[in-house]
Amino acid sequence: MGNNFSKAAVRTAAAVSEPRLWQMLTDLAEFGARDDGGVERHALSTEDIAARAYLIEKAEARGYELSVDAAANLWVRRPGREPQAEPVIAGSHMDTQPAGGRFDGAQKLRRAS
Repeated sequence: MGNNFSKAAVRTAAAVSEPRLWQMLTDLAEFGARDDGGVERHALSTEDIAARAYLIEKAEARGYELSVDAAANLWVRRPGREPQAEPVIAGSHMDTQPAGGRFDGAQKLRRAS
């Protein structure tokens, strides 16, 4: 079973800074951290709002565009080099289940169709 990602998409994924990504995920897990290693960060709670502020700060530092929709979803956009190209969308959530793990929500990806 193969994937249907383009060579350009594979090159782009390979260019992701693994140490920077790991640090950001680890930092994010501190917002609502529990003593057992899990995270409790309910939607729009104090912890969730602090996590959003952290991600907004990181995105602004990299020059990304930010918006929030009517459902309070935070959207971070990195414009591509080719405006006419199909978008690539990666999504997740910052809130957790009541007793979520450190990376609850941090692993979901989908390819735009």
